[in-house]
Amino acid sequence: METPKKNKNEQIENLLENAQQALSQDHLLYPKETSAYAYLALALELNPDDENAKRGLEQVVERYIELAIQAIGRRQLNQAKSMLDRAKLVDKNHPSILPTCLLYTSDAADE
Repeated sequence: METPKKNKNEQIENLLENAQQALSQDHLLYPKETSAYAYLALALELNPDDENAKRGLEQVVERYIELAIQAIGRRQLNQAKSMLDRAKLVDKNHPSILPTCLLYTSDAADE
């Protein structure tokens, strides 16, 4: 018979694996039910202190930042704003958001 703790740990491990797969496919916030964010949020519900799940959320934000910077480089400012807005939905206080917003604002002012 499995102990509840072992079962919970297995659930978290499966959620983290699903999150990594979703992340690798850029399913960051969407599709909503099978996004990296959804899997990580469920893992954190099971264990709010899970460091791997917390790091996964950071990876989601960092990918959105990367996509925003790429969009700025292509002068696709609406796309960049959308990526920044999504990053803020995951973690509005992430330290990379403000510098990227400043880059976006600077580029938008050049338009």
